[in-house]
This record gives sequence, structure tokens and C-alpha cells, in this order.
Amino acid sequence: DIGRHFDSHSGLSENTIKAILQDADGHMWFATQDGLNVYNGKTFKSYGCSYIRGRDTSVTSINLYDILLHEDGRRIWAASYDGVFLFDPGTESFSSVEQIRGKVAGCLEYGRNGELWIGDNWGTTRYDPETGGSKEYRSARTDAILCDSNGHIWAGSMDGIARLDPVLDIFSPVEISGTN
Repeated sequence: DIGRHFDSHSGLSENTIKAILQDADGHMWFATQDGLNVYNGKTFKSYGCSYIRGRDTSVTSINLYDILLHEDGRRIWAASYDGVFLFDPGTESFSSVEQIRGKVAGCLEYGRNGELWIGDNWGTTRYDPETGGSKEYRSARTDAILCDSNGHIWAGSMDGIARLDPVLDIFSPVEISGTN
């Protein structure tokens, strides 16, 4: 399909694509302003607002900012205007992460120990999918998160770059000294 152009006329629920991932089966997933879309190589299926309204009343908004493949290689984490959801393609259903409900979640990243890091409008949240426990790190809105090869967590915001101090369990600004 190289050279083909896909848009809402081709089956996407919305033309604004905010994130893309490929699952273990080779399907392409697209996060849009109107939900989650999957392309199987031939057709699109949309899990957008109209889909949600008819099936799942717990999801109030499906304006997605980021998606991340779950560690099981099947389910998909979705960061949205109304929190974080876990989408199960087998049941075609979304479940809400209650600890993030009501926050604007903009980015997602896995940490070295399987915890989910969420950049949101209040800072950064660490969420443990196994226990359901979470911890908020309040700061400026976090727009980008990275777990580097050493397991360090980095967060980017309009205030600059911060790195999690694993001993103190706080984010500290990264001072960058330039050489001119």
C-alpha cells in the first residue's frame, strides 16, 4: 500500500493522527481525535465516538493523544483527553485507569520494571498495572516521557527537561551547560 493515501474517506474516523503503532499480528493502530483505528492491510475499523456511545458509557471522550502496546502484545494503552484507557481488541472494549480519570493524558512510556509512566496536565504519574497503585509527581504539564537504556525516567515539559532521582523519588531539572 505504499503510495496510497488514507483519510476519513478511506475508513479512518478522523484525519488528525497523533500516534501510530503496530501490534504483534502486523495490524497498524492509529490514535486520532475521534478514537482508535486499526488497519489490517485491507480495511479500517474505527473505535471512535460513535462506536463508544453505543457500547461503553464509561468513556466520555475518545480524543486520543498517544497509544502504547501493552506488554502482552495484544492490548493497547490509550492516553486521552479524559485519562488513560486500556483497549482489548478481543472484546473490543475500553477499561478506564481510575487513578488517571479526568486528567488530560498526553504521553505514555513503560519503565524498566513494567510500570506505566503517564504524562498529564498535572505532571507525571507512575502507574503499576499489576497492583493498580499510582504516584503523582506534580509539575508543569508533561509532554514527553522516556525510559532510557539505564532505566532512568526523563520528562519533558514547557519548563524544560527533568529526570527522576531514583533515591529521592522526585523529578529534578536537568541543567545543561553549553560550550560556546
